[in-house]
This record gives sequence, structure tokens and C-alpha cells, in this order.
Amino acid sequence: MSEEPVLLSEDRDETRILTLNRPSKLNAMNDALVHGLVDAVDAAHAEDQIATIVLTGSERAFSAGADIKEAATRQDASPEEARHHADLSRAIYQLGNRTDKPVIAAVRGYVLGGGCNLAITADMVVAGEGAVFGYPELKRGMGATLVAPGLVHRIGPKAAFELLMLAEDISAEKALSLGLINRVVADDKVLDEALEMAKTLAGFDRRAMRATKRVFINATPSGAAVFASAFLLSFLAAFGGDGIALPLALATWGATKAATPAPAAFAMPRRLKICAGASALQPTASASNSFIITAFIVLWDPRRRRAATGLVP
Repeated sequence: MSEEPVLLSEDRDETRILTLNRPSKLNAMNDALVHGLVDAVDAAHAEDQIATIVLTGSERAFSAGADIKEAATRQDASPEEARHHADLSRAIYQLGNRTDKPVIAAVRGYVLGGGCNLAITADMVVAGEGAVFGYPELKRGMGATLVAPGLVHRIGPKAAFELLMLAEDISAEKALSLGLINRVVADDKVLDEALEMAKTLAGFDRRAMRATKRVFINATPSGAAVFASAFLLSFLAAFGGDGIALPLALATWGATKAATPAPAAFAMPRRLKICAGASALQPTASASNSFIITAFIVLWDPRRRRAATGLVP
């Protein structure tokens, strides 16, 4: 008996609906699901007949975050494997920026941790009134490192710090007030509302709509520049013993670009230049086999270059 696919795909008119399909695991994101999402968004980007993309999950959960059991198996990952998983993390938390077609998340139930970041990487989010948002990483003995950069640049440092550090769940209405989401509707109307929004978008001139999104991505701090400069304190490689083995990663566009290239429309802004001379993964001497990705980002601005301690001549 074949296993159910972890991601379902359906077209309704000009909208591609991608449904996370691990309901028994509350749609926790494992490698297969992450790969599936990245590939599916890239495919929708390439298909001319598709105008918009809707991401959704199950009634109980959009996604409860990373698959912790699978992540725990990476404690002894090789440098290549660690690099691969860092690339996947960058890809999934920039999912909405992989295409210049509008992406709408339609969420119900639990929207937690990495699942919350997956939702807010969409251009717009429609939530059911019973949806529960939050970042429970600290309560699980994990650092909220991968999810922090995107959240900070979407709702600001104060609100983001409170969500991450107190690890308290919040309601859909609270998420709306913080700017995490766009609309709150009845739980049974979530997908209908998202599809209605998608239909409106599909009625606009395609070139104008896509050009607008491209400009928006590069004009806002949640776009490519954030993830080029953000810390991705990479995979929580161990749970227990001396606590958490945190592979320290200053992940940059240059360090991960090769493995998961974004479409050409999302080239890095000209004002940023990556100096990736030290971007290779290097094993540390720690017992937890942590790895370091190091790279440097320098503003391509003569007035600021002198302050960059000579990293770029």
C-alpha cells in the first residue's frame, strides 16, 4: 500500500492550491514536505496558466512546525548534510519570495513555530477565528533561532521578542492586531475567502501584478535583503544532555544560493554585496558535531565600506 503524498496539489481556475498533508503529525514539516513545497512553488511559478498560489493545511493544523523527531536524527550530520538542511531552512522561510505570483496562506487550527513562519512568508494570510498562533520553541528546550529573523522584520523587535521569549500562544484576532495576518473569518470559510482573494488577483493584468510584487519584495525588510543578512542559527541538532547544540550560522544569500536558487526576478538588491570568502561549513570540536556557516555582508556603499573593517576592498 503506497503512502499518502505529503503535499497535495489542485488547480481551481488560475489558482494552484497546495495542501500540507500530514494531518496525523499536525502537518509537521519534514524534509519530504519542505522539498515538496519548494518544488511545487517553483513549478507554479513556471506555469503561465497559474496566476496565484494558495497554501493550506488541515482543519486541526496548518502546521505545528518542524518535525522534531526527524530533526533529532541530525545530531551527527555531516558538513554536507548540515549545509543541505540550512539551505532547506532558507528556502522554506522565503517560500513566498520564490515567485512573483501572489501567495496566500489559508490557515486553521495550530499555526506554530516554523509553521507560523511558513504562513507569514505568504504575501497574505487568511486565518480561521479558532486558529492558534505561537512560537513554542523555548518551552520545548529549543532555541527559536531559525524563526526569529523573518518574524522580527514582519512585526518589529518588541512584539517578536515577546512572542518568541514568552512562548505564549495567541489568538487569530491578536495575530491580526500584530500584523501577522490579514483577515480573520469563520473557520469553515477560510479557504473560500482565500480563493476569492486569489480570484480577484487573477483578474488583474499579470505583468502589472507580478511587477508590483517584485518591487514590493525588494522594497520591504521582509524581502531578499533580510535573509541575505539574517542569522540562521541552524538546526537544533541535539535535545538533552547539556541542552541544545546550536550550530551557529550566519547564513547568507551567497552561502546557500547554489543549492536553492530563487527565480531571476529575485536577484539581490544592488546595494548589498556578499563577501563569502569564509562561507564554507567547518566542523567544530564540540561533541555535538555542530557546524559553522560564516559569511559577511557588506553594504555596497562607499561611505559605509570603511566601517566594514576591511572585509571588502
